[in-house]
Amino acid sequence: MRDFLNPELSLLAFQRRVLAMAEDRTTPLLERLRFLGIVSSNIDELYMVRMAELRMAALDKTIARETDHGDGLSASERLTAVELELESILAVQSECAAECVRDAVAHGVQLLTWASLSDAERHTLRERYLDEIHPDLSPFAITLSPGVPLPHLPHLGLFVAIVYRAHGAERTHLAEHELPRDVPRLLGVPGRTGAVIAIEEVLRANAHLLYPNAVIEGAYLFRVTRGGDLHLQHDQASDLLDAVSDATARRPHNPAVRVEVEANMPPAVRALILDNLHRDAL
Repeated sequence: MRDFLNPELSLLAFQRRVLAMAEDRTTPLLERLRFLGIVSSNIDELYMVRMAELRMAALDKTIARETDHGDGLSASERLTAVELELESILAVQSECAAECVRDAVAHGVQLLTWASLSDAERHTLRERYLDEIHPDLSPFAITLSPGVPLPHLPHLGLFVAIVYRAHGAERTHLAEHELPRDVPRLLGVPGRTGAVIAIEEVLRANAHLLYPNAVIEGAYLFRVTRGGDLHLQHDQASDLLDAVSDATARRPHNPAVRVEVEANMPPAVRALILDNLHRDAL
């Protein structure tokens, strides 16, 4: 018998209520998008603060059934319930976001792809890419082989993993590039009022400019979430403020708790990123 509600499932029930506001077609479109953003931010926080602890508890085979939570669930049952609810919420959120993008057309706003642009529009955006985006893309190249580490991937950064090979060669390489944080995620399409294109679309289409002597085989977006808990070391700090400051400085180097990837990312690339994040945590 359950005496209390599970705290994580209660938080996710709240996200359901926020998501319902985004799904409501009587809600103004801009507000619907804001509600979707709130859900994303709250789920980020759940992963940062709670998921690592839930997973560690589930891996502890000495814990048969937690009683201090009062929810009647074992650690593994609790983790499974939270992950299933998260999967369901994210599916609904994705469908709602796609609906909002379609509805935006009626309001004069259109999200375009590179393939839908004219040659003149591509030329102008390519020039903007070379001026504002390309100079900030420092490549971190690795080979597609085990044991070769990725560089440290910053918390909540958006990255593009580019798979390429030299002309006439069979060996494939991988490089990751963080999208510049000082450039808008959506760029205006010149000459089309209300038309925008995602920055990753522009980068993907111009990846050959990063590797002019190589063949680009694919470019895939991904994002890393790191644990956000603060482990205060009181014995090594003169006071609480110093302890909080030290813990905050360590936060960007906490282990990754989630990796979001594009659905079309090849399994080999996905596995390589995960493998190196596991190594990063050691």
